[in-house]
Amino acid sequence: MNIFILEDDFLQRRQLVHIIKSIGKEEHYHYEKVFSTSKPEELLNVAQEVGEHQIYFLDIQINGNDLAGLEVAREIRKKDRYCSIVFISSFPNYMWKSYSYSVSALDFIVKVHEREKLQHAISKNLKIVAENCKRTIAQESFFSSKLS
Repeated sequence: MNIFILEDDFLQRRQLVHIIKSIGKEEHYHYEKVFSTSKPEELLNVAQEVGEHQIYFLDIQINGNDLAGLEVAREIRKKDRYCSIVFISSFPNYMWKSYSYSVSALDFIVKVHEREKLQHAISKNLKIVAENCKRTIAQESFFSSKLS
């Protein structure tokens, strides 16, 4: 599992990376890397290289573009139908807009000032993806042993 973050605010991006790494360490989640950027194109280029079963934490409004995160989610979904997409935004009204993009987002987290609430929301999503990855690995192992 790889974790990707698209967030244009440097301090918020740094906080997200810290929270995610802390949760990963505490819960013993196996992930290969945490990649964070403020540039949608950079994220899409890096995401092309890694394959399926990834989790993306995407801010919606990026560098003044109100819908950049939604557009990125649409491109990601075209390439990776199994990935998990979590939107993180300061604007709760974007939640409804996200449905019209049909990207099957796992969650929509409203940025809050209380670190514990943000941490809990991120932790919940990481747990879901980690469990899905374990289940997929177990299924692949089962089917490959049946074919041997």
